[in-house]
Amino acid sequence: MVKMNFKTDKVNLNYSEEDNRIPIDPDKVKQFIAMIGGFLGAVYLALNASGISVEWLNPQKLNAWMNVLNTGIPIVFVLYGIWKNTFIFTNQSREQEKFLKQSGKK
Repeated sequence: MVKMNFKTDKVNLNYSEEDNRIPIDPDKVKQFIAMIGGFLGAVYLALNASGISVEWLNPQKLNAWMNVLNTGIPIVFVLYGIWKNTFIFTNQSREQEKFLKQSGKK
């Protein structure tokens, strides 16, 4: 890729976007998603206080979805834990299990 510096009028023929890429921190992504969720919650509360309400968003429907989430999220965590702690899914994990057995750690 070619990049021109307009201040010096020089052209860089070996410019690469990958060299200047900022690494993405997963913790920052989580914080950004939480900020968006908080903003949407604040907008919803402000609209509700102004008398603008969403008819399809009633407590009975929210309670039903909360029950789904309250049972679904723990199941996902349990399945992830089982997947991470078993040695049957990939060749690398099978080799790791074999090494652990040979070294007497399993």
